[in-house]
Amino acid sequence: MTQKQRTSIGFIGAGNMAKAMIRGLIQSGFPANQILISAPNTQFLDNFTILSNNSALAKQVDVLIFAVKPDVLKSVILELKPLIQEKKPLMISIVAGISTDQIYHWLEDEKRVAPLIRAMPNTPALINQAITGVFTPTLLSATDLALSQQILSAIGSYIWLEKEAFLDIVTGLSGSGPAFIFYILEAMISQAIEMGLPEAIAKTLALKTCVGSANLALSSDKSLSLLTQQVTSKNGTTFAGLEQAKALKLAETLQSMIAASVNRAKEISTKTH
Repeated sequence: MTQKQRTSIGFIGAGNMAKAMIRGLIQSGFPANQILISAPNTQFLDNFTILSNNSALAKQVDVLIFAVKPDVLKSVILELKPLIQEKKPLMISIVAGISTDQIYHWLEDEKRVAPLIRAMPNTPALINQAITGVFTPTLLSATDLALSQQILSAIGSYIWLEKEAFLDIVTGLSGSGPAFIFYILEAMISQAIEMGLPEAIAKTLALKTCVGSANLALSSDKSLSLLTQQVTSKNGTTFAGLEQAKALKLAETLQSMIAASVNRAKEISTKTH
């Protein structure tokens, strides 16, 4: 039997990530009149259909995208459980730390009949340059697979993951990663300003260096270690900076930042059980 074509998408929650996904969908050609939203703050959403509550939305859409805070998701799922059990919409959760097992448990869908995807995009989605880790515990239909990839590609690129446990690591690496990079860039810029460089020039140099270096690494088949070596001359300026980084154990500090974020994602998951 051919599955009914899914044609409408409902967002529960309208935070920054939901807004980015909505903008990306519109820019990619998805009809605005097929996007519905349920959220308390809808001031930017004048041109979209806004529903008064989650149930009203769920009755009208084929795809549900959960974009709420982790501590809110359970109440949302329990509220919509009868409708989800009846309609079996494609569900996409971008909620950090909440496992698909937990969502199926709340739905009392131990056989995992309703299609569910868990995704972790990051904030470059705001300019359609997200990298999103994606996992599903079920075999999606061709229709649902194509539609989910259409939605995810509207905000950037994505990687399917074999294990859901990887999503906690993705959360710490690419989910929290932009904030870590901004933090490092801010420190670089601040130091350059302190040593006399005008702020605008320092910011441009730092940001363009970050973008160019990332693009170089993406386009090269060389390891990051080798690329580092190519910039570094014995006893040169880069060598001096890297030696200071080693003395301060910068690598260990950065690794501990990622680990702390991953551990927090696991704690959030544990607290919602």
